[in-house]
Amino acid sequence: MPIANDLPEVLETTEPERLATGFIFTEGPLWHPDGYWYFVDLRRNQLLRLTPAAAEDHYQRALGWARRQGALSWELRAATSLARLLREQNRPTEAIALLAPIYNRFTEGFDTADLKAAKALIDNFSKSKGASRSPSMVIPLKARRSSS
Repeated sequence: MPIANDLPEVLETTEPERLATGFIFTEGPLWHPDGYWYFVDLRRNQLLRLTPAAAEDHYQRALGWARRQGALSWELRAATSLARLLREQNRPTEAIALLAPIYNRFTEGFDTADLKAAKALIDNFSKSKGASRSPSMVIPLKARRSSS
């Protein structure tokens, strides 16, 4: 849904950050402190807002697509992104219950960026002071042999 009328508020309440230079045009995204991502659809000349609920739906659909295709690496990426969103929503139990079993299905490639990111997120949940320490939340990671 276009929300071009929100642009003045976004510009007044958000400090832009330059990530790169040399582009002819830019499409966003722009993070708003109220928890929204703003994107620009240049072809339609619209400003779009992605809510956390819509983001969760997109990640769930991506998980479904990856699972139907048997694409474990894509499933891990979608699960890691969704777990980050759930963490931001103070839902760590759901996040680790989603991510740890997918991580545990891997048997190699533990030096890749995706698996390192997933492991770091899982470890963060385990160490988080704000997280519940209930046994149902603790999902042990499979023991890994050192490759050295």
